[in-house]
Amino acid sequence: MACIAVAVLGVSALAGSLFFVRHRLVPRGLLTPTTASEVFNERQWGDLASLSTPSTRVTPAHRLGPLRQKGVGLEGDYSGVIPFDPFLLDRISFVGLTISEVESLLGPPLPERLPTSNSMTYQMLGLSIYNARARLILTTGSHLEPSEIVTGEYIRFR
Repeated sequence: MACIAVAVLGVSALAGSLFFVRHRLVPRGLLTPTTASEVFNERQWGDLASLSTPSTRVTPAHRLGPLRQKGVGLEGDYSGVIPFDPFLLDRISFVGLTISEVESLLGPPLPERLPTSNSMTYQMLGLSIYNARARLILTTGSHLEPSEIVTGEYIRFR
């Protein structure tokens, strides 16, 4: 009986630690953005708009831009593309914001591949000799309990 109790406790601890690794809790003192300028400034959006499309040379014909009317996000087929900032989640947190609040700060996310996906994904692109790329993934609940509120966040580097 004691072995079963220890096994259940061990599995519970493992499951709990995996949950917290995937769904980061917001540390005290981390800013929750209320305006788009608290996430990325105009220069970051402008630099992103002037980047060339992936795997092409930098020419005016291959530029990503223009910016959306409100200056947040790119027009056309580039929804879900945001400036590269590997330290974004060290400065701010999206946990607790609604989906519409996140879209007002970052623009619309990448189109969902699966209709059951409970996350918002953004492709981070930046100018560097290494062609900087990462994905910002904001989870909104679980598959069993969908939510309109961001419950977790992480950046996946390639």
